[in-house]
Parts: sequence; C-alpha cells; structure tokens
Amino acid sequence: MKNKSKNLLACVIYKGVEPYISNLLKSVSLQSSNDFDLLIFNDGVSASSELSNYKSNIIEIKSESLQTPPIVRNKCIEFAKTNHYSSIIFCDADDLLSSNYVEEILYALNTYDFAFCDLHPFRFDIS
Repeated sequence: MKNKSKNLLACVIYKGVEPYISNLLKSVSLQSSNDFDLLIFNDGVSASSELSNYKSNIIEIKSESLQTPPIVRNKCIEFAKTNHYSSIIFCDADDLLSSNYVEEILYALNTYDFAFCDLHPFRFDIS
C-alpha cells in the first residue's frame, strides 16, 4: 500500500455508532489540514454508504469478529508502523472534530512526542 501522507487519522467504528458516522466524516472532511490518510477500523458495522459518500481516500480494515478497544488500537498502531506513517491521531466514532483539530495535533507533535486533547462539550451544527 502506498500512503499519500505521513500522518494517519484512525477511527474505530463499532455497533451502536451508526448514527454518528456521517457527522464524524463531515467534520473530518472540513479539516483545515488535509495532510493525513483516514483509517477506519470497522468492527462489525455495515456503514458502506456513509463511507462511500466520503470524498477523500479511506482505508478501511474490516474485523472478522468484535474485538476489545485495546486490541483494535494496537492493530491501528501496527498498521501505521507497517505502512511507515510517522504519526497517528486517534478519534472516536462519535467525535465531531473542530476544523483545525488535525492541524493543531500535528503542530503539537512537531514539538512533542505525544499530544492529547481535552474534551469540551459544545453545540455544533455540522450541516
């Protein structure tokens, strides 16, 4: 596989998050930086219509069976290492990312080895 970016935005989708997938993908598509590939680890969800409507390249890994969050995250990390990504950014399937989320995390990762974001409740109209 030839990755177009050195950065990977990884998200796990699992049963029960189907109502949120479309909004997550919209917030991903509105990022101020597009210097990332999007990895979707699909843990048992039939969300092909939402994923096919997303305009950028999506790397989808489908799980054969439901797995625990630590196992899935480790598989995402292994994927990033195997495919020579220099950074990995995790998000959750029910997240709405601010438009500069990836840009800010990448900025922090250029200075530090590890970066994380606090969660702040807010109202956001993605439409």
